[in-house]
Amino acid sequence: MAKSSHAPSVAWAALRGLVVLNALFGAAILGLLVATLVAEQWTFAALGIAPSSSMRPMMNGLRLVAALGLAAGSA
Repeated sequence: MAKSSHAPSVAWAALRGLVVLNALFGAAILGLLVATLVAEQWTFAALGIAPSSSMRPMMNGLRLVAALGLAAGSA
């Protein structure tokens, strides 16, 4: 006699929850990416990055990593 299992319904609910969390974190990353473009000095000061000319490549790298993460998450 086969027993009824609730594992598929639990897995389905967990997966839906993770999809929602993924969308929320993606929106947060997109918000930070836009903030670095709109209010650059304020955003990087809030992240603890001191403004200097040597930090410019790092700032662009952080933006690139965020953009790549968003592109990979939407694929």
